[in-house]
Amino acid sequence: MFLQGNASNCHSSDLPNTFKNYKEVRLKNGGNIYLSPNISYKLEKTGGPEFFDYFLIFELGQSEVKVQFEEGPSYDPGYIFYMSSNTDIFKGYLSANEIIIDEFGFVYSISYTNQYFLKKAKYIIDKDGIREIKQPFYSVNRSCDTNGQLILTTKPCSEGEVIAQLPKGTFIKVLLARDWDYLEQDKWCKGGEEISFLVETQFGLIGWADTKPSSVYGTGGPIPCIYYQGD
Repeated sequence: MFLQGNASNCHSSDLPNTFKNYKEVRLKNGGNIYLSPNISYKLEKTGGPEFFDYFLIFELGQSEVKVQFEEGPSYDPGYIFYMSSNTDIFKGYLSANEIIIDEFGFVYSISYTNQYFLKKAKYIIDKDGIREIKQPFYSVNRSCDTNGQLILTTKPCSEGEVIAQLPKGTFIKVLLARDWDYLEQDKWCKGGEEISFLVETQFGLIGWADTKPSSVYGTGGPIPCIYYQGD
């Protein structure tokens, strides 16, 4: 069964002007996809009368791309990508709350579930699947007052020369995070206990600071605006 997708004029406040004219398509169970106005698409209903879902379907080059939203066992949202000519072939899974797709096969993701900040990434759909175009850093763009002493250094993981020692209650901006995943413990500091972020002081000094992220299970280190949004 094919349904014509419903486009909305409502857009996420996180979308830059580049994507403001993109069409918002809401899938069942909370999936949000923003599509280029140059993409023609349709929704295919799958499943039974009570337990059903939709594929978002569009053409990319000579292939048909199908995207399905997956809520996950404890709300771990993500999107499953298939490509087909005659048969559907699984091409990859993208963990994200919302995604943006342009007509060139690029996918932009917005993720906050199971992350320490609002993580934005870029992917490409090609014949081999969907893969991330790695950035040297991820933008964090959060501000807060420290809840403990914070030391800024010239290198991550408290290495290099000390730039500043900030007392509790100092206002800071958290600018960037290194290219890492919460499962990649080898990129953490102090035996997997802490993570380094690039921080700016009110004066304008910039350096690396280590923090133990907060979570629902307890308080973290000296940067309270860095916390794990998951279970």
